[in-house]
Amino acid sequence: MKRIAFFPPSKAKSQHLTRSLAWLCLTLLSVELPAKQLNIGVGYGPQVGANVERQNNAVFDLSYTFWDCRFGENERWQLLLGVGYSHLVSDVEQNSEVDVYSLLPTIRYNLKARDSFDPYFGFTAGPSIMSSNKLGYQEQGSRFLFNDFISFGAYFGEYRQWELSFSWRHLSNADLLPPNPGFDVPFSLSLGRKF
Repeated sequence: MKRIAFFPPSKAKSQHLTRSLAWLCLTLLSVELPAKQLNIGVGYGPQVGANVERQNNAVFDLSYTFWDCRFGENERWQLLLGVGYSHLVSDVEQNSEVDVYSLLPTIRYNLKARDSFDPYFGFTAGPSIMSSNKLGYQEQGSRFLFNDFISFGAYFGEYRQWELSFSWRHLSNADLLPPNPGFDVPFSLSLGRKF
């Protein structure tokens, strides 16, 4: 497989990526914005569709929410905007990993607050660019796609500064550029903290 010139070799790529993410996090945390939340997540599960018996995918996520707005009756609806990085890995030897850089608009419906936590349902559909259009046996028609997930989570802690969420992840290009089998990570867990 031919390497894309922008990405350095594997070890150098890892070190470069770690430094870039550290600088991005420090920069974002130092800027005054309406919302500041950092999330770290992991996930795993079978690839849905034709390769369900042949391929499993895992994901590591790092995301930063920098804006949110509540609206609607009782302000139950919430719109959030953030950025994210995802590293997907497949247990298939060929095309075993891909990096995804995303803009993450999210809409949430906040359920009735409880004594110890505030639950919600959410949906994210983030335009994204991948380092490759292949993961395991799956091949997309382009490196552009949408990083979509449906989530259920809650804020907790004395000041509701912590967030725990579970999600189903699906990455595809909405049939804009076939083929479009998509990449799936059925079970993901994310932990976040507001600053």
